[in-house]
Amino acid sequence: MKKFVAAFAALAVAGAVGVMYVNEKMDTDDAAEPSVTSTTSSAQSGNSHTHSGTAVSDKTEDSTTESTTEKEKEYTFDAEIFAVAGVSVTLNVDKDSEVAKSADRVVVSFDNVELVDAKGNKIKDDDVANFKNATVTYDGKVRETYPAQVTASKIVLRNRTDCNVYFRLPDGEVIDTVRVPVGSTLDSADMPNAGAYCDDGYHFEGWQLNGQTVFGVEDIEQSISLVAKIRKD
Repeated sequence: MKKFVAAFAALAVAGAVGVMYVNEKMDTDDAAEPSVTSTTSSAQSGNSHTHSGTAVSDKTEDSTTESTTEKEKEYTFDAEIFAVAGVSVTLNVDKDSEVAKSADRVVVSFDNVELVDAKGNKIKDDDVANFKNATVTYDGKVRETYPAQVTASKIVLRNRTDCNVYFRLPDGEVIDTVRVPVGSTLDSADMPNAGAYCDDGYHFEGWQLNGQTVFGVEDIEQSISLVAKIRKD
């Protein structure tokens, strides 16, 4: 009887150990399997993201670098104004300019181009012909027609020779334009009478410059606008 009990106890202990071993193995496998899956998934996702990210990053960096480089490149040349027609100016290129290696004369459109004088003052299209020289900022390309052509983004006009005096109605309409050499003086006798432009019941009283009534303008150094002063009778 004692032998039977001892054998039974031994079997029970072995069974318990076996169960513990199986449970321990199952616990270990259960814990390891998600870890492997997660690592594999993470590695695959990481490779894909890194590849995509690297490609985008490289492209963006290249694009940014190229964009920055292009913005930093400013091609300019100096020239003498030869003729103005419409919104195009023909220029005799400075012989020391890089452009002179391709052409001695170029045509530049100034339509929708920044036009300023040496002091940064904006210049109207019809005032371009009143300057002697220009510095042109362009895209670096010379189209070798004759005259050659370049696409400008900015034109700085220098050495003004003449000025435009615009005579305007109060609504801004220009009724006359007088071109005079720099340093000129206009007397009242040189100014038009705007009476013919007045409606019935209104009277022309004279011209104003910057809101002040004037009977003449001395030492004209830049283009100006004189505005008619009109009074209701």
